[in-house]
Amino acid sequence: MTLNKCQNSLNTYTLNGKPIARAQLPLSGCVSCIEISVDGKSALIGMNSYQENDETSNNNKKISLKKPGAADFNLESEDTGEHNRLDVPSPSICFLDLYTLKV
Repeated sequence: MTLNKCQNSLNTYTLNGKPIARAQLPLSGCVSCIEISVDGKSALIGMNSYQENDETSNNNKKISLKKPGAADFNLESEDTGEHNRLDVPSPSICFLDLYTLKV
């Protein structure tokens, strides 16, 4: 499981790196902690509200780290299954299924 702060999304992958699921996080919050279950089937995430003085928040910044000639790795353009948007209030604690990233 990875957290992409630039795209504000959670992603899960197989051990070989093949994408399994992607979930878009609400723009009004950020993930403060992630814990994976012992059996590897679910995750617990803690959501916080963004603070205007938070320097780690990239809501209003556009960051480009792409090198010239580099391949564009964008999960939205690949056939990785269903992309869902997590509709959770902030602050909150959520349990997610790792295979679907549904609450």
